[in-house]
Amino acid sequence: MVIIETRGESRKKKDRKRKASRRVIQQFRKSDNEKSKQHMIKLRQNKSYNQACNLISKNKRQKKIEIRLTKDLLAKSKNIPLRVLEMDEEFNDTINNHATWPQKINQEISKNTLAQFIDQTNLNELRELSCAACSRLHNNKNYKKIPLNEINLFLFKAPPELSDRSFEINFHYEYPNIDNCGYNILLDRTSLIYPSEPQNTNDSIFQASLSLRICNICYTYLRKDKIPPLSLVNNMWIGPTPPCLQDLTIPEQLIISPSYLCINLIQLTDKRHTYHKLRGHIITLPQNPISLVNVLLLPIYRLCEYLKVVFVGKGKPPVNLLKKILQVRKSRITAALKWLFEHNVLFKNNFNFDKNSLDLLPEGEISKSLTWTTTTLNLDSQNIEHFTGYTQDSTDNFESNNNDSDEDNEFSESTDNNTIGSACELRPSGIVHTNDTPISKKELTLLSFRRLMNNVSHKNHNHEPLRSQIILVPHDNTPLNEYSDEFLFPASFPVLYPYGIGGHEGRPLHVSLRQYTNHLMCHRNPKFRQHRSFPFVAFNILQRREVSSETYNLTRNYNFERSANLIATLKSEDISIAINQEQNKQPITNPAILELLKNVNSSEPRLMASPQSRTRMRNEIRAVITQDGTPSLFITINPADLHSPIVMMYAGKEIDIKNLPPENFPKTTERARLAHFDPSAVAKYFDVTI
Repeated sequence: MVIIETRGESRKKKDRKRKASRRVIQQFRKSDNEKSKQHMIKLRQNKSYNQACNLISKNKRQKKIEIRLTKDLLAKSKNIPLRVLEMDEEFNDTINNHATWPQKINQEISKNTLAQFIDQTNLNELRELSCAACSRLHNNKNYKKIPLNEINLFLFKAPPELSDRSFEINFHYEYPNIDNCGYNILLDRTSLIYPSEPQNTNDSIFQASLSLRICNICYTYLRKDKIPPLSLVNNMWIGPTPPCLQDLTIPEQLIISPSYLCINLIQLTDKRHTYHKLRGHIITLPQNPISLVNVLLLPIYRLCEYLKVVFVGKGKPPVNLLKKILQVRKSRITAALKWLFEHNVLFKNNFNFDKNSLDLLPEGEISKSLTWTTTTLNLDSQNIEHFTGYTQDSTDNFESNNNDSDEDNEFSESTDNNTIGSACELRPSGIVHTNDTPISKKELTLLSFRRLMNNVSHKNHNHEPLRSQIILVPHDNTPLNEYSDEFLFPASFPVLYPYGIGGHEGRPLHVSLRQYTNHLMCHRNPKFRQHRSFPFVAFNILQRREVSSETYNLTRNYNFERSANLIATLKSEDISIAINQEQNKQPITNPAILELLKNVNSSEPRLMASPQSRTRMRNEIRAVITQDGTPSLFITINPADLHSPIVMMYAGKEIDIKNLPPENFPKTTERARLAHFDPSAVAKYFDVTI
């Protein structure tokens, strides 16, 4: 006879067992409490116990009274307040406790500590290797070597769409258990650990066990027989960038892009003391993403809409040096677009190719729209305060004409090394919030609201010029959806997403944007963290999502309706009056304006890298000092990053210190170039050492 229990009956059984165990625990606690109460009653009934407790309490009170009276008499004799006397005693006790601090460190302890630090910062300990499932870099503490026979290969089955020949994926791993499983397996080849020799003389090399290098995060999912969310089979495969899309200048990358998430502002400076004669700084400004174009390529006269050039120096910049940064080569663009229309899913299915625009492109020349819109500041570059990039010592300054050819050769070598980012002479950065400009943030907010209320775009805003510190960013009426458009990043960065897949949305297992960007910054392929604009664009989108989330929480507040009704009474004239009051350093008197600014700034304390977030952290430091007192010891540790082989290893050029002679150690300029190609290498170095 077979008894079949339903799910409801089994749940009732578990509930009955749980209630029975709770009753037992409660009865035990009640009996324990009753025993303790009875024991205390017996003690209190004992006269000797009560007499002893009374004597102890009396003695304690008498001692406190005696100590208090002696302190009062001492304070009166010295003619000082009692609290001052107590503070002096506390201070003397502190001095006595720390009289022997800091103690001298024994030489054996210092040597052992130094040896332990050297072992922990050994390159073999810090070297990062990729995971076979997700292609993310991990050190040896965060991955495991798992035999192939312990893994369910079906979890690594490639999606059917990746079997198309246009993706150029080689699913042959030269191992029978993988190649003959009946379906395509998608793994990171660099993380496969093939057996070097057969274990037995009778076995072949293919019969020996193959191991996979799997990170701890992916292994937790594989152990539960689940697909890791960051694995390549979860539409996380992006693919390598082909040679035809490498070494493209910034204008060339803009011409082949169907969408634009940012504007690039290039500042060029003629400085003889840097390791390039023409040194620059590229700033990524956020832009409202416009809808995708239908016809490629971008007309060359429209380059000035997405690229601005500012030259700081006397005279005009040399044309031959500008070409290395801003030139447009018809042959390179033709080869790039031909490859994209053959292999990129986005280009094949959504765009048409305009051959007339391609015929108008020059070969190795600068667009006239860029030269006409270039702003020149006739200043001596050596007298300005700001410097960009890494500089050399004064003894390494360039001579007038002798080193021009050597420098150009050095420039060309560095350009060859930087395959994806291009413009290696430009130091990238993103737009940051600062309060050092003459215009305050409050005034900037009010100006933005006045433009919003007047519904005036930047094109017809000539009759009322804004401050020179404000950069107007063009917007579009039909922006892309940052939340659901899976082609947001592939359309804006075709050099990073050559096959048009692997965006931040559109996968079976959900991956948040924060996890996605963090994964790309730690990817085996360094092209994402070395790109001039991608890290700043992704960070800006994360900021906007945080603002949206905080704004949603603000609207659900109980007093938001009162604030909304008060703000609705505002007019453009009220904002103009508030702007004049702010410019004249007068307090704003309109309560509706104050309520508006209060609601606008309510989300910024939790916004990454905002001034309010820094103010919040500063207030936390002040609170700690108020509670625990000021610190008695300040230490500033600033390791020399450019002299460390750890930075070179993280930047992609590993150095064997034990077997490397000093004369072959990379020069300062080469180490500096590697460091600013990959800023994450310096960040990892500080994380390890500090």
